[in-house]
Amino acid sequence: MDRVRVLCRVRPTTTEEQARGERVVAIQGNQRLRLQNAAEYVGEHEASWAFDAAYDTDASQAQVYESIQPITQDVLRGFHATVFAYGQTGAGKTHSMFGPPDCSLDGPDAGVVPRLLKDLFAGLTAGDEVRVSCLELYDDLRDLLNEEHRPLKLRENRKDGSVVVDGAVDAVVKDVPATLALLERALVRRVVASHEMNADSSRSHFVASFRVTRPSINASAIMRLVDLAGSERVAKTKATGGTLNEAKRINSSLSALGNVIAALTSSTATHVPYRDSKLTRLLQSSLGGNAKTALLVCVSASSLHAEETVSTLRFGVRAKQVR
Repeated sequence: MDRVRVLCRVRPTTTEEQARGERVVAIQGNQRLRLQNAAEYVGEHEASWAFDAAYDTDASQAQVYESIQPITQDVLRGFHATVFAYGQTGAGKTHSMFGPPDCSLDGPDAGVVPRLLKDLFAGLTAGDEVRVSCLELYDDLRDLLNEEHRPLKLRENRKDGSVVVDGAVDAVVKDVPATLALLERALVRRVVASHEMNADSSRSHFVASFRVTRPSINASAIMRLVDLAGSERVAKTKATGGTLNEAKRINSSLSALGNVIAALTSSTATHVPYRDSKLTRLLQSSLGGNAKTALLVCVSASSLHAEETVSTLRFGVRAKQVR
């Protein structure tokens, strides 16, 4: 039985972090991560955290993608698959998933998403079809490919129990450039805000779904690529007003995701609370179903964020137990 593959990536420290703090994260081998001089945040049995792969601050985008790449072949064979990024705001999730703005598809800075798409389209044959939808979970569930921004509704497919998004645009795409153009259009519409920890903090969860139909092998699959909004502590971001309310919603939905992970890995839980948030309902088949799932947890190397780093690492370790 497969389990969720969990990868950890450490973001380089900023100039401010170097001036005000110290590096506390140490990578051991290629799979373990340890915190130094952070005893106040580390539990009694948390000497180190083990993942399927651990990447230090000098890791390239290509190295990170290498551990995720097999999912492309799973999709081409007809397996559902999901890749999602989790971590504190400003920890490098969007950079890892998409790369910097306007980066070249063939350039070294291209993130996981453009690399996955390049390999996906390279594996298709004549007659295969790819459809894409781009959703944002903010106040409500919104379609980023529809200029009207109408709220969408989730419903359960009675035949197979899967969760369906009613009314979302499902656009046919023929190649990588066309797909990336759609994604770019969607990302521009995504809600962002500036605060003390991140000048372009994502205030919503972004979910891109690719429905791949392959008549040549009588198979179909859905690949979901999820860039979660970053968890944040209000005391650090100094968020106020609308941004503060957004932070509360973000933390609430991420807490619901954590509760689902806890229930899935508990030997005594009799109920998995998928319905506690739209995020967990949408990802239900990815977390507790038979999808191939990879989780990229992103953390900071600085002592200034040690508490958030420990929280993210704990989430990653729990997710690794989901089968």
